[in-house]
Amino acid sequence: MSIPRLQSEFKRLQLMPPRYMFVDFDGIDLSEWEICMIGPANSPYEACLFHVHLSVGKEYPISPPTITFNSRILHPNISDRGLVCPNLVNKDWVHTMGIQDLMELLQDILMTPRMEKAYLMDTHAARLYASDVRAFTQEMMKVSS
Repeated sequence: MSIPRLQSEFKRLQLMPPRYMFVDFDGIDLSEWEICMIGPANSPYEACLFHVHLSVGKEYPISPPTITFNSRILHPNISDRGLVCPNLVNKDWVHTMGIQDLMELLQDILMTPRMEKAYLMDTHAARLYASDVRAFTQEMMKVSS
């Protein structure tokens, strides 16, 4: 894990935070990040506030952090326990990306679920989304609000 890089990323996020996220960080443990994220505009998640945990491993930035939603969410690419599909994150990750890039990817995933088999979690959400998007949206709004 590159501590200077993570410190730099944190400072950048504090100075110029994206509109959709706030980093809650104690400044001590660079391997664990808590992020408050607003769902993307013009999506079913638009009015939702999510608490997201990033666990940065020793291989960072070669490997991406693990992303887990602490807030309840219904999404085809997110497990019932809140884990974002690792295959999906790994597919788009390159070592030049950072935490903000990862959060932008997450916003994009919330806007447009990836329905390829490799990226679907074996969950009720994935099956419902694949069979009936309208019913999925109704249930998602109940769960995520």
